[in-house]
Amino acid sequence: MVLTEIATGLSVVNGAVTAFKAGRETIKAIGGKLDRENRLKIEAMIDDMTDRLREAQEAVLALTDRCRELEQENNRLVQFKIDAQNYELRQIAPNSFAYAVKPDVEHLQRDAHLCANCFDQSQKSILQLEKQGPFGMDTLKCPRCETRVMFDSGRSGAAGVTIATVKRSSRFDGDW
Repeated sequence: MVLTEIATGLSVVNGAVTAFKAGRETIKAIGGKLDRENRLKIEAMIDDMTDRLREAQEAVLALTDRCRELEQENNRLVQFKIDAQNYELRQIAPNSFAYAVKPDVEHLQRDAHLCANCFDQSQKSILQLEKQGPFGMDTLKCPRCETRVMFDSGRSGAAGVTIATVKRSSRFDGDW
């Protein structure tokens, strides 16, 4: 996997840093045999290489962290895809939709509804009762994205009944 390759690269960088440190100590040990000007040039080059290797090491560490994050996100999405097969989009009230457990799935809570907006973004968020309305028409709210949907709870005994408004005459429209 990518993490293994990065770890191998990191160990190579660490080995190079160690080698440069050993080289620097060796140059210091034989310092009397080199003239001062050449010794200073060599030490400056080694210091520069050590700095560059440290920067590379930091970059590899950052990539390792990012790779770990991406693997975790990938695992979450794979698990979501597996879990999503247990849900279907249903109309829970006129013009209101939510994901609910399929009828043939037994191991999940049946009365929980998932926010359609979040579900479409590969997130599971259970809709929460925000307000009980008249005639069993409740308002559910998503705690994640704050989407609100109507829910026909059936409390009125008239579950599935559509409430329609009818225009009636008033003294303002000329119909006495």
